[in-house]
Amino acid sequence: MKDVVRATDLYLLAVCPHRIHLDRHGATNEAADPSQATKLLMAHGLAHEKDYSERLGWPSPEYPSGDFERGAEATLELMGQGVAGICQGVLRNGRHLAIPDLLERATDPSRLGNFHYRPGDIKAGLEPRADQALQVAFAAHLLDEIQGIYPAEGYLVLGNGRREDFSLLDLRDLLASALQRVESILDGRERSEPFLCHGCASCPWRSHCLPAFHAENDLCLVDGMTPTRRRVLRREGITSVQELASLDLAQWRKEERPPLALDRLIPQAEALRCGELRRVRKIVEVPAGAEHAILFHAERDPMSGGEVSFLAWAHYVPPLAPSLVPGTEPDPVTGTEPSLVTGTEPSSVTGTEPSVTGTEPSLVTGTEADPV
Repeated sequence: MKDVVRATDLYLLAVCPHRIHLDRHGATNEAADPSQATKLLMAHGLAHEKDYSERLGWPSPEYPSGDFERGAEATLELMGQGVAGICQGVLRNGRHLAIPDLLERATDPSRLGNFHYRPGDIKAGLEPRADQALQVAFAAHLLDEIQGIYPAEGYLVLGNGRREDFSLLDLRDLLASALQRVESILDGRERSEPFLCHGCASCPWRSHCLPAFHAENDLCLVDGMTPTRRRVLRREGITSVQELASLDLAQWRKEERPPLALDRLIPQAEALRCGELRRVRKIVEVPAGAEHAILFHAERDPMSGGEVSFLAWAHYVPPLAPSLVPGTEPDPVTGTEPSLVTGTEPSSVTGTEPSVTGTEPSLVTGTEADPV
């Protein structure tokens, strides 16, 4: 199964391409168990999926656990019968494997008869994401090979029961590029590298990657760093936090080297190097005479596609001046520390953030604009 392309790989390509490699070749004893927060989110998603599927009443293919060849055969049998829909159908062709939550019968003839099937997925979030749509497109790609017609539309069922239909035809080129890149990583033609991002906190390989980041003083530890910026900095001879902290910005600009938002990155690197907290801006005036600590707490519901963000608090003890201090515990979902205080947080920026030129890279292809 190491060379099999899964729908999950399309999600990983958007979050951390290196995990695609580690899932196949990493030492199993280095993989960590899911965090409690991750377990809760997974349980919530599975419960929502089960509830929605049971209300539909569609059949599921029966096959021995892990025998996806038999699962694909059983799914094809149900499709041949023209059932109204299929839950957890298995679609496989060569090295490509998808198990969409839903296959819905639709009009327009195909090899199966005067109907065909279109794919859908059930998600606990309240807003659709591009990587989720791409996984549905992957199922459509496999359906095309089975039924001889590429479904024009797919859909997502969200956590509030809302159904989002979208065009699959618009995603064909993007899907082809994504599959090509996943296969390149699996075949060793593309060398992936770990990069600190929001997905690290829930990744089973975090205990494998994080110690290496700190041992090497990797540039990805600097808040605001992106894979593109790290790549360009390395090309310019800057390979560690210490080297970035010591960089002469005036000389860099004089030589007309890539801007790379260094006016923000260098202070972050300096704070990491010296291990000191530095307040970079005044957030709010603490009322005079306050008797208690004042908490600044902002959240984004993880069920809506966001993640819990524990920012910072201001602690006022008269007559001392207020100061911002980092939270004492990491975000249970992202693992990131407050982003309003320099030197206290790992970067939560992924390759899907705008590149150094301000041009946003592709979600899955990794074709970030070259800032030089």
